[in-house]
Amino acid sequence: MNATAYDPCLLVTAEGEAFGIAGLRTDDTLLLGTEQFLDLEEEELQKAKFRAKPRTTLGPGSTGDFNGCRLTFGDDGTIMVV
Repeated sequence: MNATAYDPCLLVTAEGEAFGIAGLRTDDTLLLGTEQFLDLEEEELQKAKFRAKPRTTLGPGSTGDFNGCRLTFGDDGTIMVV
């Protein structure tokens, strides 16, 4: 993954079918990516023996926490941060 010029904690990668964006904070990571990217990320975590919270996939009608904020995904595809 490569850091963006905008923020060194915002990483982007594109390798073949695997595309992903990662937002890193002190003890939180927010990933957006293709299934190939997410599977590769999980594989690399296991290989490196890093302890990490289980991955949660968010979709329409679901909520999650990131960096002290509550993310709410609307049924229409909108994302609200509270």
